Amino acid sequence: MRPIMYGYLRLELAGDDLGEIEAAMGEFAERDGWFLAEIFREDGPRTGELWRLLHAAYDTGARNVITPHPGHLAPGRNPERSKLINQLTGRRRTQFWYLDHNEIDAVHRSQRRSRDIPGSSQQARDIVPRTLIGRFELPLFPDAVLAARMQIHDVLVREGLRSLVEQAEQLVLGVLAEITAVGEPSIFSELSAAYPQLSPPHNLVQVWLIRQRGHLEVQVSETAIRVNDPVRFGLDAPHGRYCPPTGGTLTWARLPIPVAGGALPAVQGVRARRGAT
Repeated sequence: MRPIMYGYLRLELAGDDLGEIEAAMGEFAERDGWFLAEIFREDGPRTGELWRLLHAAYDTGARNVITPHPGHLAPGRNPERSKLINQLTGRRRTQFWYLDHNEIDAVHRSQRRSRDIPGSSQQARDIVPRTLIGRFELPLFPDAVLAARMQIHDVLVREGLRSLVEQAEQLVLGVLAEITAVGEPSIFSELSAAYPQLSPPHNLVQVWLIRQRGHLEVQVSETAIRVNDPVRFGLDAPHGRYCPPTGGTLTWARLPIPVAGGALPAVQGVRARRGAT
């Protein structure tokens, strides 16, 4: 019996391409030997389908989820959705697969028909999967830098990507430095830690490490809107900043994986050895 895979998407992000997206999911699962048991379709701000996906995964022991692009699993501003996403992505050995064209730009967490959503069944056969190898939130002040260094080092060393630690830190720590420059009074951080129900809204920072054949995508998501601020981190790799549909700011970089540093084999459809934990 083929291993079970589940699909998940948000209807507002899929739009008129829903049929093509679901067909591409089915083709990918069939080609790579998965049994696509069900595609969960979330409508608007609700979380019922996400809840069903989480419980189905636990009930069947399934550890593979396919979605059009990372934006469909973005937590947004809904606390319940954020909680369910954290439970889903926090499951050990769970792998997340994304539909994607092999282009030079990073797949941002937004709907981009020409890049991360297949436009025809012929294109769907050329989809290159990507897998989420690390995702974590960073506490703002005073431990953010230390937490970021530890998390990035642990994930990339585990994945055989030690050579990319410095570049990944360059992006993440650069964003943290910008946030620090904007400033959040220390009393707010202390209040948030002691009495979260009384603390004022603050900037939530999340880091996503996504591996694709030949590249590591580093994405830093924050709830604050700073899309007009230029990226000045001195990165040689492709990078940028934009505002995703869920709001906030996403700063990204796409780092080439050196061949000697554990690049994925140049074969389409290859599975990553380990998923996000």
